Amino acid sequence: MVRFAFKAGIIKSEQRNSITQSIKRKSKTELWLMTVYGLFSVQTTTMVFKYHPHPGVKDYFAFYIHEIDKNGTLWIGTYDQCFYTYHSSTET
Repeated sequence: MVRFAFKAGIIKSEQRNSITQSIKRKSKTELWLMTVYGLFSVQTTTMVFKYHPHPGVKDYFAFYIHEIDKNGTLWIGTYDQCFYTYHSSTET
């Protein structure tokens, strides 16, 4: 995943040792990955990654996917910024 993020220009260097902060199942063949670089999804059969950026966030260091509700909304907790939600149906 670091290689994907670096090649895609999402990150400029590979300086952090710990990258994945939480993993949740999105579907039978797809996972959500909360990392220090942001939110990603990965298709497990093809290992194709997709980046889901949040325009107002610069550092995802203490973020964690706490819950995915019945509507598919991800509830993402942070260390100092309370909660964010990510609506997978609208990608916002």
